[in-house]
Amino acid sequence: MTKCRRCKKNIPKGELRIGRSAKFRDKNIYYYFHVKCAFESFEKARSAANIITCMDDIIGFDLIKDEDRLLI
Repeated sequence: MTKCRRCKKNIPKGELRIGRSAKFRDKNIYYYFHVKCAFESFEKARSAANIITCMDDIIGFDLIKDEDRLLI
């Protein structure tokens, strides 16, 4: 089971989540967030490069169910 990077609570399998990749020792690692937690973290972001500013910033947005798109 995956844990949210912000609140540290579990993200149940199949629940909508937002992932972020980062380089660590020449490897891409992924951090996952609840949707609400992801957007709360944007409020404290130091750089505009670390936030979602439009739906084009979300890779795979077209693969998300319509009802989940409304949450984002």
